[in-house]
Amino acid sequence: MKEVMNSILNEVFIIKEKIQEIPIWDAFNEDKECPVCVLKKQVEEKIMTRILGNDFFIDNRFTDDLKVFGFCDVHLDKLLKKQDRLTFGIILNRLMEQEIAQIESLKNKKKIFKKKKEVEYLHEKECYLCNKIDEFMDLYYDSIITLYKKKDEFKEKFVNSKGFCLEHFWKLYDSTNSKAFRNDLIDVQLKNMKSTKEDLVYYLDKFDHKNDHLPWKNTRDSIERTIIKLNGEV
Repeated sequence: MKEVMNSILNEVFIIKEKIQEIPIWDAFNEDKECPVCVLKKQVEEKIMTRILGNDFFIDNRFTDDLKVFGFCDVHLDKLLKKQDRLTFGIILNRLMEQEIAQIESLKNKKKIFKKKKEVEYLHEKECYLCNKIDEFMDLYYDSIITLYKKKDEFKEKFVNSKGFCLEHFWKLYDSTNSKAFRNDLIDVQLKNMKSTKEDLVYYLDKFDHKNDHLPWKNTRDSIERTIIKLNGEV
């Protein structure tokens, strides 16, 4: 019986592992400037959709989370653009209730002057969405490294990719001590950053009237590609 249970658990683990690998393969197959940014945008979209889902914003765990977390400017704007104004409005109302109660409580304080801050202000709280995205992305970093080690086909896809934005380059680099992975990561990053820089320089040189006769080649989007390499996809 124990062997059967272990076999079932092992099969479940393998299935979960394969399901987690599918988005990674898809992201690298898109041949983007940073495949990890593709994954991050997918995770962000799923979490925003879940937050605005009818069965989630009334969840007690989410309500408790709102006492600890806030939302950054970027994600407030993205949630607003999702056009679910009713659910978003209810979430904002809860945040307002908490902040009003916190400010009202200041009147009941016996000691007016305090050297140590007693409360965490909303604008200083970590963004709920940023926190959850980071949790999911940590799993993806580990899965990318595992795929690189276990599957030669993915390793080839990895070393022939266009590299990553700087944020995700460093996240991947810091996620392992594997010398082989780090060396390939560095090589692919330097190759693509130098290539992008060459395109950018060529693009800038084209503004010199002496170079009017030269073709644009693949440089017209060099500024956009450089932004992605430096700051990632927004």
